[in-house]
Amino acid sequence: MKRSAYLVLVIMTLGLLSAYPANAVVKSGDLCKKVGAKSISRGEKFTCTKSGKKLVWKKFIQQTLPAVDVDIPISLDSLDIKAVPKKAYANVVSALNSRTRSTYAPIKYVGLNVKQSRMDQEIAGLNRAIDLWSPYFQPDVFQVVYVDRGDEQWLENKSTELGLSSMVPPGETWTDRMKMFNRCGFAMAGVARNIPTFVQCLEPAYSGGHRQTGPHEYTHLFQRGVGGSNMYRMAWYSEGSASYFGWTLGFYPYDPNSIDRTNWLSTMFSNINGGAKSDFQSKDLQRLKSRMQ
Repeated sequence: MKRSAYLVLVIMTLGLLSAYPANAVVKSGDLCKKVGAKSISRGEKFTCTKSGKKLVWKKFIQQTLPAVDVDIPISLDSLDIKAVPKKAYANVVSALNSRTRSTYAPIKYVGLNVKQSRMDQEIAGLNRAIDLWSPYFQPDVFQVVYVDRGDEQWLENKSTELGLSSMVPPGETWTDRMKMFNRCGFAMAGVARNIPTFVQCLEPAYSGGHRQTGPHEYTHLFQRGVGGSNMYRMAWYSEGSASYFGWTLGFYPYDPNSIDRTNWLSTMFSNINGGAKSDFQSKDLQRLKSRMQ
């Protein structure tokens, strides 16, 4: 049951992406008012997209996915470890397919040692997160700071310029953070002078779990933008859901049960404390619910 926590987090995020309000009768090509808006007309789903200079309704085409082994209603008391990941992944893919590629982009501050090819890989995953959350979260401005090993002093100077010091724990510097791991793969999201911001070191190759970092951090910015400080009251959910969307958007369009994702989940599970492991491995849902509370 290593995936129990992951499955529970998936269940709680499904509702956000699956809501289609019923509106007046529409058809493809009709004018609409807001990019990303949804409508159901005569049993068909439509999404508001930008076409040239106009906003128009576009019929939603459901992506064909492999058949689910056991088609059951998803609930906390009835988990199916094969059905849940497939349904959740299909939900995210459907949402992404319904979006028009956003022209919204962060202000980027790039360290002197960052490789352009590595940053391009990172931006591709970040763009998927921007598109996914665009109907719900699109701040007037947000910024990312990309660094690599050797950019310690540059980052300290940039921290003074942008007001990034509030994002690191008291008594810690960005240089400490960059030297904490070998390789320098950290990322931190927060607010710098009221601007949503995340800082990320791009020294590791864009592979394995490092594929999920950018979408993970942008999901944190979305959580903070929508929920404010409430996100910190449910850390297991804010971190767990950011990890879920990080995996899905970072590894997209790979099979949701791919070995990379499975290995990353197993690594995270191995790092949690013994009491939590015991609760998850017990297959006792009351113990799992108590731990989440």
